[in-house]
Amino acid sequence: MRRASQRQRAELVSILTIKDPRTETMLGIVRRMEALLKIFRARAEFAGLIPFCETYRLIARDIMLIPEKTPKRFGQVEKLDRLNVAFIAYYFQALRQFVATGKATRHWQAYFLYCQLPNGSPFLQMILGVNAHINGDFPHALLETRYANRKDFLLMNRLLEDEVPTVMRFLAFGEKDRLALGGVLFKKFARQQFHQIVIRWRLGAWRSATALKTKKMTSAQLATATEAIGRQLIEIFAHAPKFDRAIPDLKQVQGLRVSLVKPLRRA
Repeated sequence: MRRASQRQRAELVSILTIKDPRTETMLGIVRRMEALLKIFRARAEFAGLIPFCETYRLIARDIMLIPEKTPKRFGQVEKLDRLNVAFIAYYFQALRQFVATGKATRHWQAYFLYCQLPNGSPFLQMILGVNAHINGDFPHALLETRYANRKDFLLMNRLLEDEVPTVMRFLAFGEKDRLALGGVLFKKFARQQFHQIVIRWRLGAWRSATALKTKKMTSAQLATATEAIGRQLIEIFAHAPKFDRAIPDLKQVQGLRVSLVKPLRRA
């Protein structure tokens, strides 16, 4: 496959540009992701970006349906939608910078570096994106939107766990990932790991937002800690991720936390 032309890169930048997240909708986000994936699948140089982007699209598609599926369970659906759009906008910003310049924001560097390697692991490409986005971006989205409804936040965490089978099927059958195939066969195990890793990262992001707000952590410290987790993920899965090594590998991943950042010393 040919590399993307300057015109196609300009098209990607246009798709990824959200002028005002406050006026964007989840439906609009999903359509943008569909347009991105169409281009990614047509160009080999973007193949490594597909696992995380498609995973995110699948989740965003279902998030869009939450008000319809559970209209009475959430207390503030509009504020939750605004948070989700603002959150996704950070991913778009990082992706736009990479497409336009070939460079990545600090906490996204491990993700983009690995995704450019040939024959990368789809599971690792996905989890690297999850780390950069949740640990590095989510605290800023929480602060930007002044989101404070912890009850709705925790409920969203529980609903996200329902997305695990869908993501595992995509990675296993769409991307031919062996580790994800194990997740398809052992659904309970996959859900437990999602909770131990991804949901804990989301809970940690809530704490990081508080730390940023109270100046116990800087944005630079958060980015450094997130990028360190990305590098450790690559080291853990230096071999091709396989299900027979899933338990020791994932146990190591469970121990990766942004909380390793030391608070700033007060003068």
